[in-house]
Amino acid sequence: HGLIDRFATDIVGCGEGAIAFGWSPRWADDPRCQVIHNGIAVERFEAPVDRAGVRAELGLAADTPLAIHVARFAHPKNQTRIVEVFAAAARRGPGHLLFVGRGDNPEEAAVRTRVAACGLGDRVHFLGLRSDIPRLLGASDVALLTSWFEGMPGAVLEAVAAGTTVVANDLPGVLEIARALPGVIVRSLDDSDDRWGEDIARALAAPPTAAARTAAHARFRTSHFSLPIAIARTEALWAKARP
Repeated sequence: HGLIDRFATDIVGCGEGAIAFGWSPRWADDPRCQVIHNGIAVERFEAPVDRAGVRAELGLAADTPLAIHVARFAHPKNQTRIVEVFAAAARRGPGHLLFVGRGDNPEEAAVRTRVAACGLGDRVHFLGLRSDIPRLLGASDVALLTSWFEGMPGAVLEAVAAGTTVVANDLPGVLEIARALPGVIVRSLDDSDDRWGEDIARALAAPPTAAARTAAHARFRTSHFSLPIAIARTEALWAKARP
């Protein structure tokens, strides 16, 4: 920290919460500091939605509500809580949950054990690593996040870019996204599973329309989370640094 403070000409964070935690809560008072958000290429999420195809792949009816969680299996992701809040939603109505991400480790085993304990074995699907995340997000009705901590949560950004409703806890990065773009329902990890379940069940019962997704793409394209804007700001930073 001391060497950065002495020699850095510019200090950049991927989000306000990240730079406050990693550098200083008073970062905005330091003229060297700025935020350049993680950029997402929204074009990846603009393909036609394949709701029926994804559900057919899973052996589900075409009208089955789908929740999704995209992340590697790891302790900071707090994924057993995903099972708990989905179980609360499942008591209120139909729906299935997709876990997408690298696993085959103790964290995934703990999640599978919790799924079985909650009696959700026929409603939760473990898809492992996938190369079609935009397709899966576009086919889902709600994306879930319950991490203990994140920098700028890419899974939330990608869900918002896809026009998929998000229910996530009140991490600084999540709050920053929610201030800039609609479609993010914020909860505290201290809230009960039932309160989370109400939000999730409501989202599952009202999937985003095609028009809503198109509008979400357009909003994201002009936001500071879009890849072209992130690139332009990074290029400006490097141009300033040239002698």
